[in-house]
Amino acid sequence: MQLIGMLDSPYVRRVAISLRLLGLPFEHRPISVFREFFMTPQNPFRVKEALISLLAGDIFGKTPIWPSIFALKSLYFMVSLGNLGRSLAFWKGRRLNIRDVEVSAS
Repeated sequence: MQLIGMLDSPYVRRVAISLRLLGLPFEHRPISVFREFFMTPQNPFRVKEALISLLAGDIFGKTPIWPSIFALKSLYFMVSLGNLGRSLAFWKGRRLNIRDVEVSAS
């Protein structure tokens, strides 16, 4: 059996501990899915550029990066659906942290 994933992930770590406790032999392959997705030399979706553009805030008008931003958003929502319980808990907590800001005239 092969266990694929990084041990810094709590899920991979739990599976590794469970397999050891059950005495099942396995081979650990530390492969990061997202690192490979973002850092491959052949990046057909240009997701890395989309993320940098999104963080820099230069996505105005008819930027050619829009299809890449759509791919990034799709990837984000697929991962969020995969971790639905954790995502919902985070979004609820985030919603509680948002407060109205009063602007005072100086």
